[in-house]
Amino acid sequence: MNFGGAKKADSQDKLIKSILQDTKEVVELINQFVESQNVVKKGELVRYNNSYITKKYKDKETNLIYKLKNQEIFFLIVHQSSVDNNIQYKIMNYCLDIMREWSKNKKIGKDTEYPIIVPIVIYTGQEEWEMPESLEEEQVEDYTYEDYKMNLEVNFINVNELSTKQLLESETMIGYAMYLEKAQSNQELVENLKVVIRLANTKKQVQQLR
Repeated sequence: MNFGGAKKADSQDKLIKSILQDTKEVVELINQFVESQNVVKKGELVRYNNSYITKKYKDKETNLIYKLKNQEIFFLIVHQSSVDNNIQYKIMNYCLDIMREWSKNKKIGKDTEYPIIVPIVIYTGQEEWEMPESLEEEQVEDYTYEDYKMNLEVNFINVNELSTKQLLESETMIGYAMYLEKAQSNQELVENLKVVIRLANTKKQVQQLR
């Protein structure tokens, strides 16, 4: 949603950033929009606050990292409000940063099991974006070396492809925020805001929306 100037876009970015810092909301996001055979339970997910990562990402306000308690499973969440055709390369570097920090306090041996990193890209821009599902799709075609391609798959959540019903029935702040992003004009934004304020079921949700 970029109509009405940069201030409104910045406000939406701040709303989504605020929501993505709420662990309960991120649990809902993972369970509803990320392909997985596992259901993440409340209390299983924690924010990954590492000094190096925090310092490196301080200017990237919507790059957030979460981790499953007692498991070497990380979730990298990237919010994009514009098309970035270099995103696969950036995500690969983010994942390497996480892996590098994880390994610092580990004694790497022959039985070491490296962590799994689940990248999630939330796209809320209006421009059409057909993002490749994996880094493998972006690499050169060469049958001889096909087996050496990197298969870094990304969960791409495109707000434009999500139905109104799906977003509102989620009853989550992230669902409501993505519904607001679907607005194509100021008038539609006002109407969408009325809808989600009516559906909001806690004082905290209403305050965030207002």
